[in-house]
Amino acid sequence: MINKEKRKYILALLFVVFAGITSLYLFNVKRYSLFYKSSFSIKNDGQITKIHIEKKCKEDFVIIAEISKNDKLILTNSWHLNYEVFKIDTGDVNNDNSTDILVGVIKSTRFDPVSRKRLFIFKLFEGYIRPLWLGSRVSQPLVDFKFVKCKSEGVVRTIESEKDQSYLVAEYHWIGFGLGFMHYLGREKTIHQAYKILNTNVYEPKRQGFIHGTRLHQSLGLPATAQ
Repeated sequence: MINKEKRKYILALLFVVFAGITSLYLFNVKRYSLFYKSSFSIKNDGQITKIHIEKKCKEDFVIIAEISKNDKLILTNSWHLNYEVFKIDTGDVNNDNSTDILVGVIKSTRFDPVSRKRLFIFKLFEGYIRPLWLGSRVSQPLVDFKFVKCKSEGVVRTIESEKDQSYLVAEYHWIGFGLGFMHYLGREKTIHQAYKILNTNVYEPKRQGFIHGTRLHQSLGLPATAQ
């Protein structure tokens, strides 16, 4: 027979375990179900393409494209991703006047066994989702990204972590077969400063690009650093 004190101890222990499991479950539900934005609508030649992403389970996400015209669905297709997705964005990455889909995934690779944030880019070919770039890697470990439209071309702007636990902000453009590094917008920044640069739309019309270097940092109220 279990005495009264042992019974209280066992019940208390079971309660702690149950509470821990419940908290972990709720944390994962929140973690894996939140996106910056999970759906986009694109209008072109009277057609509306709706792109959204659905989570089937922890590592099973589906990109879905639905094309409609005159309120009638004419095409739907999907692409399965066997990885956790942390963000989705859209933009014309390869400058072919067609919207592409940028997907942030968390996965390991053949040359890097650690699960990290990576970037995949998909295109819409005649309404069907097809891979455009699965190289996934940028210069340093990826933290966040967004598509930015300049006058001359679309660019992918990233926040990446530096070795000294600071952050950099960089821009990449399409070079025919993948993303190529353009320049840094800032280095050795705090995460708050990096996000401020990531989300700025400060533009200099005379140069067909975003203000770089000291003037960019002055416009944001940040200290200038060597680029």
